Amino acid sequence: MNINEIIICPNCQGELISEPNKFRCKNCNSIYEVSSNIPVLISHNNSLNSQEELAKYFDSKYANDEDPWDYESSAAEKMKYEFVVNLIKSMKANTGLILDVGCSFGYLSNKFSVVSKNVIGLDVSLNALMKANEKYKKENITFISASADSIPLKENLADVVILCDGLNGMDLIGTVRDNAVKESKRVLKDNGFTIFTDYLKPEQFDTYIEYIKQHSYEIKNVYYLNDRLWYKLKYGLHAMRKTSVFKKFLSSIAIGKLLSKISSIFGKSGSNHICILAVKK
Repeated sequence: MNINEIIICPNCQGELISEPNKFRCKNCNSIYEVSSNIPVLISHNNSLNSQEELAKYFDSKYANDEDPWDYESSAAEKMKYEFVVNLIKSMKANTGLILDVGCSFGYLSNKFSVVSKNVIGLDVSLNALMKANEKYKKENITFISASADSIPLKENLADVVILCDGLNGMDLIGTVRDNAVKESKRVLKDNGFTIFTDYLKPEQFDTYIEYIKQHSYEIKNVYYLNDRLWYKLKYGLHAMRKTSVFKKFLSSIAIGKLLSKISSIFGKSGSNHICILAVKK
């Protein structure tokens, strides 16, 4: 995949011209740097408390080597990722290009690389992507630093778009959140599908579903991941979180599956994560 042929200016959606260590927009003349082989396509037209402020916030979170949200060491998170990958496999659809929006350290992008010819991992944090590129450097994975509300890719491009903990987890609100959903739909092929997952309280599930519907998505299925008991233990026993025994407990897939089975007894009330499979109307 030639990334130069599919990226566009996040300011005006104009054509980008590749120059040494940077891209220049043919239309508005905006300049975007390439840092550590990662295009930094952050829009210059947004207010400081939107894309640029989000980039600073998440860069600070990813300044250290450790994952600030323990995505790769938490059983519930690993099970969520496996669920998403298996859901894509079950669709038996074309997966020539998967776009992973808010890809963090690239853990999920790496898993997608096994089921897709091409994966683009997009995150506003350059710090996170530099570490992702070091850890998961593969020919079929490309990382781009950009915001979810101004995706610098041509329309009708991706077979699958993933926003894994993308709307709530990325702290998106107001028009920024609205634009993120609209952008996910814009870059999605007409015959593709989008997967949303988010960490919510069970009483917020219905509102979240309606929100996705309001943005011209047709919801094909909704899944509840039966992980509430795991999170209850994680946050309820906060004082033990740093002990080696409790860390091992939280990372155990066997324990995670057991807790999930118990949580499933309570229906959707036994979940904190919702997963929505949606297509264009």
